[in-house]
Amino acid sequence: IVWPFSGRSDGCLLRTADGGATWQNASVQPLPRITGMQVFSRDHLIVWGDWSTQQRTSILESVDGGVTFQQKPSPCAQVETAAWLNPAQGVVVDRLSRVFVTHDGKNFQQIDLPC
Repeated sequence: IVWPFSGRSDGCLLRTADGGATWQNASVQPLPRITGMQVFSRDHLIVWGDWSTQQRTSILESVDGGVTFQQKPSPCAQVETAAWLNPAQGVVVDRLSRVFVTHDGKNFQQIDLPC
């Protein structure tokens, strides 16, 4: 699975089953602009990016290889980048450079960095 940077305001996830010779849209539902993705297994992934008014979050999780996505709580409207140790523990940075951590995947706490 890849997310091609298109500069558009909507998201796109593509999947290949033949080493990249052909690609198909992985998701059956509309996605917001995606700025990042972390894959935990063939079927389990988390994507983040712009706020989705339809999904009411900026972090989405899929357990079926990106075909469908479920809401994942987000501490901010637009996620610039994120890193996940596992689906419950992660660090999120928003476009204002604020840093948030979660240890349960639901509740985020903003942390102050010394720089």
